[in-house]
Amino acid sequence: MKRIPLIITVAIVAAALGAGAAWLLHTPETPPDIPRSSIPEYAPDFALRDLEGNMRAFSEWEGRILIVNFWATWCAPCRREIPVLVALQAAHLEDQLTVLGIAIDEDDAVREYAGQIGMTYTTLVGQLDAIQVSGRYGNHIGAMPYTVIVGPDRKIHWVHAGEVTAPMLDEALAPLLSGHQPDP
Repeated sequence: MKRIPLIITVAIVAAALGAGAAWLLHTPETPPDIPRSSIPEYAPDFALRDLEGNMRAFSEWEGRILIVNFWATWCAPCRREIPVLVALQAAHLEDQLTVLGIAIDEDDAVREYAGQIGMTYTTLVGQLDAIQVSGRYGNHIGAMPYTVIVGPDRKIHWVHAGEVTAPMLDEALAPLLSGHQPDP
C-alpha cells in the first residue's frame, strides 16, 4: 500500500522535471511549430482594457503596421523581449508603426511591471479574454510570448511563437516599411 503513493509521487516529480527541462531548453531559435493554416489571413477584431481601465478596440489602429505581442509578467522570455519592443517603437515614432502589448495577466501586476521598466507602448490587459484573442490570432498552443505583425490592410504578415529579437523584427518589417508587402 505504501508503494502506490511513492510511485505516484515519483511520477509527478519526474513529469515536473521533464516539463521544467523542456521549458529551459526552449530557445527563440526553436519556437513551437504553428501551422500556417491555423493563422487567419486578416487580423480579427477584439476589444480589451488598457492599463487605465479603458476599453480599446483593434479598429483604433487600423491603417497602421501593428506589432501585436502577447506576453505576461511571469514569462522570462517575454520580459527579455520588452526592451526590444520599446526600442522598436521609439525608432519608428514617425512611421505608421505601432507596438501593441497584450498582457495575459493581472491588471495590477502589469501596471506595476510596466511602470518599473518604463514601457512606452500601449498595453492591453486581460486573462481569459486575452487568451481567447491570442487563439483567434492563431496561437492555439498557448505559446508565450507570441508576436504577430499586421499590415495596414489588416493582413497578417508574420507570426512568431517564442522570444523575438531586433534582427528578426527588422527583417520581418522591412518589406512593410518599404511599402512592398510580401506574400505570406
